[in-house]
Amino acid sequence: MESTRAAFDFGRSGSLWQRSRAWARGLLGVVPIEPRVNVDAARIDERLRGIASAIVRAPADAYVTMEDGEPALVPDVPGIALDLGNSRVALSARMQALDTEPVTLVTRSVPAFVPAPALAAGLPHAREAVGAPLVLAADEEAWTVTEEDLGRIIAVRPGESGVTIDREPARALVAGLAGRIDRPAADAGLTVDATGAFTDVPQVDAARVEVETTTDAVVDALAAG
Repeated sequence: MESTRAAFDFGRSGSLWQRSRAWARGLLGVVPIEPRVNVDAARIDERLRGIASAIVRAPADAYVTMEDGEPALVPDVPGIALDLGNSRVALSARMQALDTEPVTLVTRSVPAFVPAPALAAGLPHAREAVGAPLVLAADEEAWTVTEEDLGRIIAVRPGESGVTIDREPARALVAGLAGRIDRPAADAGLTVDATGAFTDVPQVDAARVEVETTTDAVVDALAAG
């Protein structure tokens, strides 16, 4: 801030008589001089940008998550942006008035790209898709698909009333189980146990998971609820 030239012009204009009277009044302290303040807008903007990180917040989109086996809608959270222009105006006005009271900066709400209502229509279909546990079985073993895996496979898209089944996570799940199930065939035979006795070794049939076919079955089952 810098004061204007009003104070320096006092007593410097008019006739000698007028100037003398002005000097006399100034010496007696009876002439108030109203200060005027010029504000550097560029420096104000620089300072405001410096504190913006403590104010600004990016919006968070709504999304669907799995909680206790049930799809749940997590609402969106609006973001906060600093209104630089209006904040500068408010701060400048307070400074020009030589007012030391705190200045409330001007902010605006930033809406999320995906609001909660955009996902709400697909939530009932997501609940239908996971209404019963999804179990994959092979031979005498069975695996129940976890909530975490289901959350990767089933998606609710903005503006859609149904659900989207993501095939790639489903395929990755099946392929992972295939690594535990697949085995080559082994002929029957004889072996010697720890006591030195002969023991029959039964025949082992080969096992191989058809990953693509099984993945199609998983996708179809989830899509059908």
